[in-house]
Parts: sequence; C-alpha cells; structure tokens
Amino acid sequence: MKETKTDNDMDELKGQMNLIKSLIQEHMVRSILCVPVIICIAYLLYQIFTYNFHNLFHGQGSLFEVVQDFLPVVDGLIFCDVALWLLYGPKNYKEVKEKVTGEHQKGYGTLLHMIEFIVAVILIFTY
Repeated sequence: MKETKTDNDMDELKGQMNLIKSLIQEHMVRSILCVPVIICIAYLLYQIFTYNFHNLFHGQGSLFEVVQDFLPVVDGLIFCDVALWLLYGPKNYKEVKEKVTGEHQKGYGTLLHMIEFIVAVILIFTY
C-alpha cells in the first residue's frame, strides 16, 4: 500500500514538473518576466528561514512580536503570488494545465486571487 502511495506521489510530482516545463516553453517571455517576482519570493522565504527565534524560545519575546515581524513577509508573498498569476495570464495557465493534465479546468482562479489580494491589503493597513 505504501508503494502505491509513493508511486502516486511521484506521478503527481512528475505531472507538476511537466506543467512547469510546458508553461515555460509555451510562454517564454512571460516566464522571463516572472523571474524578478520569483527572486522576491526567494528573498521573503530567506527572511522567514533566517528569523531569530532565540528570544521567543527563551521566554524573552512574545508571539505577538513574531507575528508583527512576519506580517510584511506574508503580505509580500501574497502580492508575489498574485503578481505571478497576473503576469503569466490566467487564461494561458488554464490552457496549458488542461493540455498537460488532460483534465478540464473549471476556472481561472480569479476569485481566489481576488480574496488573496484583499487579505494582503487588509494586512497592510493592520501593521
């Protein structure tokens, strides 16, 4: 049973890799435009992974301070996700995903990205 689950995970990973390759090959210019956004994402993730949790673990800091420090990072990640979606083009992403997976995609993800954007704007005004 574990082998079947592992095989399914590998198939899913290969499918995602094929999707990424297809997206890059079919829309080279848009893929290049996404590079600065991906660099921004890498920087924001670097900030998360290099955050000093020492004070929090030793009872000197508060969880509120950590949340306050991470709000701009989370906000930036949300904006980067929306930027990638807009740069790449929802319709293009949907079409390529349908070609690679062979399954019909119901929508473009517009509602989800609008909600993400609204949450990011609310977070900006809270800190």
